[in-house]
Amino acid sequence: MSECVVKTRADFDTELKSVNLCGEWFFDDIISKLSDGPRPAGVPYVWKWPTMHEMLLEACRVIPMSFTARRSLNMMNPGLPKPGTTHTIVSSIQMVLPGEVAWAHRHSFGAIRFAIQGSERLYTAVSGEKFIMEPGDLVLNPTGTWHDHHNEGEDVGIWLDVLDVPLGFSLNQPFYQTYGGSTHPLLPEAPGHPYRFPWSEAREKLYALAPTEVDRYEGTVLQYIDPTTGAGVLPTFDCYLTLLRGGFQGVQQRVSSSAVYHVVQGRGTLAIDGQQLEWGPRDTFAIPNWMHHRLVNDSATEDAILFKVSDRPILAALGLVREERSAL
Repeated sequence: MSECVVKTRADFDTELKSVNLCGEWFFDDIISKLSDGPRPAGVPYVWKWPTMHEMLLEACRVIPMSFTARRSLNMMNPGLPKPGTTHTIVSSIQMVLPGEVAWAHRHSFGAIRFAIQGSERLYTAVSGEKFIMEPGDLVLNPTGTWHDHHNEGEDVGIWLDVLDVPLGFSLNQPFYQTYGGSTHPLLPEAPGHPYRFPWSEAREKLYALAPTEVDRYEGTVLQYIDPTTGAGVLPTFDCYLTLLRGGFQGVQQRVSSSAVYHVVQGRGTLAIDGQQLEWGPRDTFAIPNWMHHRLVNDSATEDAILFKVSDRPILAALGLVREERSAL
């Protein structure tokens, strides 16, 4: 019988690594710190509209439209090791000048467009169907759908893009294909895909809920629903409108999902992790997962309306939705 050689744990760990193995004890230090749930991914951050708008105008001067790239500014969370607004979502502001077309392509990433500045002559074509983008309209680009953007009006077109790009790359599923021309042909008869949610209808429904449906944490919330399925708009994220009446003071909460908010109107404060982050019209801000936060409308009389995108459906599919809401 060979003599038993006593090794240190460090030596044994090195030996295991040499044959592509790892002892579970290696994760003990990590597991011991998980009693309070996950560490939030990224940091809370507000992208201010004046800065975004100034940079977009500069982009128009220095970056011509190309075959693939959009004139779009992505919001990069300074607390993430990889590009993203949250760890699963990337948001950006895109600008298309009068007469321009953002070239047709498709990809494995799900996407939505929330119009900031538009008209009946600004539209996104999805799978050959034309969807107008007036201010506040929501247009969907489900995964794998051809899409191109057209500005046939006289004013600049601007909208918020939100995509699940970080999630797609983390799953190693990044498919991308250009169409081969600037536009995908429009269909002679529109099949009537439920890809557009007009602002006028959404706002009316939001205010119809307001007298009776008020959540102490989020105000009055209207979820965008796919009328053909009754589910959320895309498999990877949900979209909502949130109404904070004048004087609204949200109660603290934290949730396992992350979210991106875009301010449609009003001014307020995001109280999060001991910070007070102010937001105003057309600002966009990120709330990382599992971080204590609350929303406050800074006006005593004026309503605030926020457009929200959350990665909650991803967690719901895996049974990982968690909420912790203060009783006060």
